[in-house]
Amino acid sequence: MASDVYSSNHEPYSREKEVYVDLRFELDGDDELKKQWMRKLGNMLTENNHFCFRTELTYDEDNGTYRRNRYSITEWNGLTIKANKNIKLSEDLMRLFGCYYIEAHRDISEDVYDRGSLWNREVSKVDIPEDISQEIRDVIRSINTRLVNGSQLLSSISEALKKLNESGNLYVDPLPSEVNDIYRGLDIKVDEGGNVIPISSVGLGTRSIAAITTAEILSRRSLGNGLAYMLLMVEEPEAHLHPQLQSDMGRELSGMDIQSIVTTHSPYVLAEGGIINLINCKHKTNGTEYIRSKITNKEKLKKVEERIRRFKPAALFARVVILVEGRTEELFLPPLIHSYFGKTADSLGITVLGVGGTEYRQFIDVFNSLEIDWVIFSDGEKTPLDKIDKAVADLGGLEKLRQGDSKRIVVIPNGLSIEGHICTNMNDTVTGFLEEYYGDTYLKKLDNQKTNDAV
Repeated sequence: MASDVYSSNHEPYSREKEVYVDLRFELDGDDELKKQWMRKLGNMLTENNHFCFRTELTYDEDNGTYRRNRYSITEWNGLTIKANKNIKLSEDLMRLFGCYYIEAHRDISEDVYDRGSLWNREVSKVDIPEDISQEIRDVIRSINTRLVNGSQLLSSISEALKKLNESGNLYVDPLPSEVNDIYRGLDIKVDEGGNVIPISSVGLGTRSIAAITTAEILSRRSLGNGLAYMLLMVEEPEAHLHPQLQSDMGRELSGMDIQSIVTTHSPYVLAEGGIINLINCKHKTNGTEYIRSKITNKEKLKKVEERIRRFKPAALFARVVILVEGRTEELFLPPLIHSYFGKTADSLGITVLGVGGTEYRQFIDVFNSLEIDWVIFSDGEKTPLDKIDKAVADLGGLEKLRQGDSKRIVVIPNGLSIEGHICTNMNDTVTGFLEEYYGDTYLKKLDNQKTNDAV
């Protein structure tokens, strides 16, 4: 546990250091759920019906490890937190809270064979009505009899065992006779057109999806069996999945009816989760900072999310986003960046995102909220500049954002559009690029095509 205690060059590890972890659970559900919450937690709730507690870790010299204590937080208002060490939390109370962690190297086949996994703990408790259980026992008994009678070895052993005990018969059972014992040998199979193979023999992608899907079902079942709260934590759900399945996995995770925390490096998973649910983790000199969007209006986020989802989901991972009007700039700027810096835009953490017009403000608000730097690259024509000036009026206006240290807007000179600038000032450059990329005869073929079309 010592490795989990925070330390840095400025604050080295020390056994005298006390560690506190404060958690607050806020109830968000229907009236029936609120009643259950009140009934199970009672006087442990704050005035706002929140359940808060502190976990304290202190080093125990005698045992050579950290001692863990949990006690109630009686007041939590903003940064003001009051904990009461006299109100300790019992283990019975903590068992009302469940958490299931799915690591990046998940594998449903390992869960099936691991007797300590959530899978085995839950399937071993499957409830079947007694009349059905009795019917299954009768069928298994009949199958066992046929198996023993059909094998000369098993039949001989069974006959010999019967003679060993005068008070009752000893006999051989090839298959478990109790229904709950059957689940201990439960496996998942894949039917590939009549060829049945175990789940351990299929690809990691299928096994990964199966692990997450079953974890959701098992977590929901645990929540329905007396827990007050259940949290599902998933690490890198995109592992071993191609892009389409990553998007599908993102939709499945965001649609769960239990709370989940998902860590991901996949723009496809992230784009399906919704900006409103996003927490941006940024590494800074004093540690990691967690930034959540302050925009809660889903309608305001709708266009931004749609553009990002359809065209540039990687924008939410960018160090800098260059906001442009449309497709021409999206195609033109990345090779220009590569030529100037000698590195690709992706390797520099730069994403060029077309806003589909000149409505930049919605995008600016989102990236400001997530603390992602942005720059506008605009045509020099009057109409788009007037719209930009209006959009950034409260940020200092167009002229201020075009100058000095606060420069956020780059405008094509001489009142030209991007297309006009390319044709007017970069004709030789574009010609050289086309000939280099497509071959020396490319432009001649285009000229010949135009002549033939005219004829």
